[in-house]
Order: sequence, then structure tokens, then C-alpha cells
Amino acid sequence: MKLNFFKNILLIVLFLGIGNTLAQNSFTLQMAIETALKNNYAILVEKNNATIADINNSIGNAGMLPEIGVKGSLGYSMSNETQKLASGTATTYEGLSSTAMNAGVELSWTLFDGGRMFVEVKKLSQMEEQSLLKYNQQVLQTIYSVVSAYYNISRQKQQLKSLNEVMLLNKERLKIAQAGFQAGTMVKTDLLQANIDFNVTQESIVNQENIIKQAQGNLAVLLNLKPDTMLMVDDSIPLGYEPDRTALFSQLDSLNNEILIYKKQLKIAELNVKQSKMAYLPIISLRAGYYLGLLNNSDGNLLQNNSSGPEVLASVYIPLYTAGENMRKHSGAKLLKASAEYEMENAMLMQKYALQTALNDFDNYRQLLILEEENYKLSRENFEISIERLKQGRTNSLEVHAAQESFMQSSTRMLNFRYGLKLSEIRLKQLVAQY
Repeated sequence: MKLNFFKNILLIVLFLGIGNTLAQNSFTLQMAIETALKNNYAILVEKNNATIADINNSIGNAGMLPEIGVKGSLGYSMSNETQKLASGTATTYEGLSSTAMNAGVELSWTLFDGGRMFVEVKKLSQMEEQSLLKYNQQVLQTIYSVVSAYYNISRQKQQLKSLNEVMLLNKERLKIAQAGFQAGTMVKTDLLQANIDFNVTQESIVNQENIIKQAQGNLAVLLNLKPDTMLMVDDSIPLGYEPDRTALFSQLDSLNNEILIYKKQLKIAELNVKQSKMAYLPIISLRAGYYLGLLNNSDGNLLQNNSSGPEVLASVYIPLYTAGENMRKHSGAKLLKASAEYEMENAMLMQKYALQTALNDFDNYRQLLILEEENYKLSRENFEISIERLKQGRTNSLEVHAAQESFMQSSTRMLNFRYGLKLSEIRLKQLVAQY
């Protein structure tokens, strides 16, 4: 199974439903995700891990192929020897030197190991698939983080927009208070309160601009860009997603990456148990090669001996007693399998809970947003009316201040609810790997 990086990018774009082309000078969400998939360190690490698993998934790594190599040795020795023959003749050699040289091409092959190598092939395949699932999981998590960071900037920009609107109204209010105070129709406290609110709004704008810079820096770090990179993102948060609850729950077990990873872990544990049973079976090996040998003696009856030719050796190993090692490994493998089952069941339970929580959050934010959008309209109208009433001298700065605070609080709540609703949507899609 090979990685298809650009296919993932295409699927992610479809997942987000990005179809509108924004201004060329804006940094779209599609661009942010593509940049993260290319640059994000966590994704790059998981991609390397998946590639390593792909490389390791081979029959050679499972031990099914032979090993072929060239071997050789060269030795020199010197000794004093006394040889006594059956005839009674004795010969002594002082400083006898010998030179021995051996070389050959050898093949070593395990023909049968109880079937462990065939199980190992299946394990390597499962490990590769598990590694790819972890890669996909990291992709999904990175998408969630990028979307969250991107729309956080959008939320903060909308908040700044609301503050600028309030600033314009505060400027008008301050002019009214100054004119009224000079004309003697307003008390000085009205002018002071208008001035205070004007200054506080300016402070809020300065603080909000800094919050936007921090949010942009957070997104830049996720994209592996310089933290001071100013990303001009869209200031709107698109909504309109309608979750299919029945489909989400039915797809969870088959599509959720967390569950699939633990299912692979259980499969690997089952194969380990199967492999441990095979430790009791015999191992049949083959060794074959072509060898050359040369022996030179400085003296004696045998001065030189040359040999060459093929050699084949088959061996059988039958484990009769291993001091309980095979039994210990088998018992440990069974316990690991049981643990893998527990972890998988726990993952299924936790992901179902996560899905239900995300659906509850989605419903909650949607209901709150409907209510707050109505409150926003009312508080905005109330603020504008209070300014008009101030012009007519029918109210004071305290009433206008209260209307302004109500409007700003409603604006903040509405933006937070929109942001929360969008994150709930992305979380629901993440849980069922809907790229």
C-alpha cells in the first residue's frame, strides 16, 4: 500500500466543500490546508513512519527468502611437531609453518519454520496498514487544528469589525455630548462618560488587533511558517452543514481512524498468538555452496592440499525442551491479545461518546446561535436608538453606555457561537474521516 499525498489533499478539499475562489491576495482555507499537509512536522513524521512500514512489508523481511554471501578465511600457524608412525619411525619437525586459505559462495535458506514466516508476512501487512491509519489520523487532526486556527482569525476579525462600528457610533456620541455640554443641555458627566467609552473602545481595538496577530501567528506555526507571517484570511465563517445522525453512527466503526487503528492492533496481537504456537514446530534449513580450500605446510608428509567443489547440507531442529520459554511467550501473547481487545472496545465506546458529544455541541451551538442572532439585531437597534435619543436630549450617557455594552456582549456571544458551531461540524467530520 503506497502513500498518495496529493490524493489526500484533493479529498480534504472535497471534505471542506471549498468551491468559492476568494481574492488572490487572501489566504484561503484550501491554501492553509495544502500548506500544512506539505510542511507540518507531525504529518511529515507520520508520513516517514508509513513509508518505513511500506519498506518493511516484504517477504524478505519476513524471512522467506534465502541469504547468499561470499565467505573466506586465511590463517597462518607455526609449531613444533613430532610424528610417530606405526612402524616405529619418529620424526620431529622444528618450526613447522602452515598456511590455510578457504573461500566459497554460500546460500542459507530456512525452508520451514512452522509457518511463522507466513504469519510474519501478514503481520507486516497489518503494521503497514496501521501506520497508514496513523498517518491519516494525523492528517485529520492537523486539518482540525488548521480549520480551528483559521476560523479563529475570522472570528477575531469580525470582532474587530464590530468594535470599529461601535467606535464610529462613539465618535458621533462624543460629538453630541460635547455640543450638548457647550449648549448647556447636557451635564458634564454625560460628556465624561462618552469620552471614557470612546477611550475604552480604542483600547479594545488595540487589544483586538493584538489578538488577531497572535491568532495569525498560531496558524503560521501550524503551517511551519514564520510566526510573524501576517496571513490575510477571509473574515466569514460559512455555516449550513446538516449532520445525518443515523449515518454518522453507522459509519463510526468502519471509518473512525482511532477505532480502525485499535482493530489493526488486535489483528496483530492475534497473529502474534498464532505465531507463538508455531514455536513448537520443527525448523528445516538448507545450506549450499561452492567452496575452495588451500593448505600449505613447510615440511612433513603433507606439503600441499587443494580442494574445491559443491556442498549441500540440510538440517532439522526440533524443539523438545526450552525451559518453558515457548510457553511463556505464548501466555504473554494471549494476554497482549486480551489487552488489545479491551483497548479496542474502549476506543469504540469513547469514540461513540465523542460523536454523541459533538452532536450535542452542534445542536446546542445552533440553537444558541439562532437566539443570539435575534438578540444581536435587537441590541444593535437599541444601541442606534439610544444614540438618536441622545441627539434629541431624551436620554443620558449611562443609558447609551448600557446599550453599547449589551450590543458588544451580544456580538461577542454570536461570534463565539458561530465559531463553536463550525468546530462542532469539523469535529463530526473528523470522527468519521470525511475528508
